[in-house]
Amino acid sequence: MINIIQMLGQQRQPNFMEIMQTMAKTMAEQQELVKSLAEQQARVIAEQKEKVSTPQLIQKGGLAEFVKLAKPFHGDLKDPLKVENWIKEMEKTFRGQSVTEENKVPYAAYLLKEAFLMEYLPESDRHEMQQKFHTLVQGDKSVKEYEKEFNRLLKFAPLATQKDEESRRLKFLYGLNPHILSEVQKFEVCTYSTTVNKAKVIEQGQKVVMAVEESNVGTKKQKWMGALSGKDSTNHTNCIHARYPPNSCFKCGQQGHKAINCPQGRQNTQVTQRAPANQSVASERASTAGSSKGASVEKTCYTLC
Repeated sequence: MINIIQMLGQQRQPNFMEIMQTMAKTMAEQQELVKSLAEQQARVIAEQKEKVSTPQLIQKGGLAEFVKLAKPFHGDLKDPLKVENWIKEMEKTFRGQSVTEENKVPYAAYLLKEAFLMEYLPESDRHEMQQKFHTLVQGDKSVKEYEKEFNRLLKFAPLATQKDEESRRLKFLYGLNPHILSEVQKFEVCTYSTTVNKAKVIEQGQKVVMAVEESNVGTKKQKWMGALSGKDSTNHTNCIHARYPPNSCFKCGQQGHKAINCPQGRQNTQVTQRAPANQSVASERASTAGSSKGASVEKTCYTLC
């Protein structure tokens, strides 16, 4: 009996050791998992702190916000000192606004666009573009198309117009078509973007009203044409063209001749020509009879008297 218990104990002991080893392994894995989660949470907190401490100018406004704060290049591109000074200023702006490396080149190129045009665009072409901007009006363009052309030619406008928002707003405003300009002026707008947006909204509203009016006019015209066609179809039932088949005489309805050569027309003409002669004879007879009757009445009167 003792031998059997010893044998069972020897058999159970390895199983217990395996369980202990498994539990130890599981606890180690749990510790590693907890450590990993703690590290991950620490990284998230650090990233959030970094985002809070980093300026968000570029992330919020992008190129538009950058252009407001950066200075475009003015001067001769062939002057190395001016170019070097401008690059130094740009580097300061990049650092101040936390511009990424991939954005530095396109942002700087945007600011160099005006200088490039002034350097390599012929003077005659520049004057032509300036004149186009000076005389630019909306005309047959939509407000969106007018805005696009306005911004395209703005770089050739005087610097005062480019830099001063009120000058740009007034130039754009008074270039609008009168029916849009009069509506925009009813609102108190003080920025260029507000003026543009208000003009677009008014134009869209006027298009809707015009479409409704054209639809109503078309409906009335269809009703009028329908009534007119019904009336015409009723009247044409008694028309001479409806009584006779095609290519037939309009007088007798027979085919083979026209109304001008109609035999019945000739007979009617002969009868008409004879009628005056017969009427004249009848008139003479009536006149003679009347005169003779009058004479007899006169004789009777004399006799009685």
